[in-house]
Amino acid sequence: MNKNVVYCICSYLPEQENIKKPLLPIINDIKKWANYQKADFKLITKIPDVIEDMFNSIKKEKIKINPYRIHALKAWNTKYELLQQFYKSNYSKMLYIDCDILPHNRDFFNFDNYNKSWYIIRRNVKPNKPTIPIKIAQQYLNKEMPYRFQAGIIYITRDHECNLSEIFNYNKIYKLWQLNSKFLREETAINYIIYNEDLIDKILPSFVNGKKHFRFLHIGNDESKINFKYNQQWKQLIK
Repeated sequence: MNKNVVYCICSYLPEQENIKKPLLPIINDIKKWANYQKADFKLITKIPDVIEDMFNSIKKEKIKINPYRIHALKAWNTKYELLQQFYKSNYSKMLYIDCDILPHNRDFFNFDNYNKSWYIIRRNVKPNKPTIPIKIAQQYLNKEMPYRFQAGIIYITRDHECNLSEIFNYNKIYKLWQLNSKFLREETAINYIIYNEDLIDKILPSFVNGKKHFRFLHIGNDESKINFKYNQQWKQLIK
C-alpha cells in the first residue's frame, strides 16, 4: 500500500450509460496519473449504505425530485464517506477528484509538495449574484461570503490541524438536511459549515505568489459529458 491515495466517484444509474461511457478513458488516465504519483487509486461506483440509509430516512416531501437527480445527490454526498474512510486508514494524504476532471499535466501536482494542507476549490462570489450554495448559506448565517467552495477537488493531509471527518460528520450533515432540503447538495452544506465555523483561513488558497494550486481540467455538466470527445488535446496531457 502506498502512503497516499486518490479517490474518484463515478456512480450512475444503468440507464445513464451514455453519460458514464465517455468518462471511462478519463478515469483510466486518472488511475495512471495516481500510479505515476505513487498513490493508490480507489474508484467508487456504488453508493455507500450509510448514504442510502440517510436518504431513505429523509421525509419524502423534502426530496420530490427525479430519480436521476436523487442519485446524483447521493453520489455527491458520498464524498463525506471518503473522508471517514481516509481518517480510518493508514494513508497520510488523500486527493479526491471528480470523474470528469483531469490533471492539467502529470507533473503540476505532487503529493510531496503539500504538507499540513487542506485544499478545496474556491471561486469569487459575484456581487448581487450568489449561486444556490452561497444563497442558502447566507440565508441561515447572515454573514458576508466572498468565496464559493466547490467540492470537485478535495485535498487533505492527516497532519493538518483540521480533521475533515469531524468537521463534516454525518450528524452535522443530517441536521442540515432536516433544516432545508437544499443542503442535500453537498456544496451547500460544505459552504455553510466552512463559514459557520470560520474555517477559510485554514484552507490553502487557490493562488500563492501568483501560482495556482491543483490545476485541473473540468468537462462540465451532463450534456458536456455526453458530447465529450477524448481527443488529442486531452490525451496528450497524460502519458
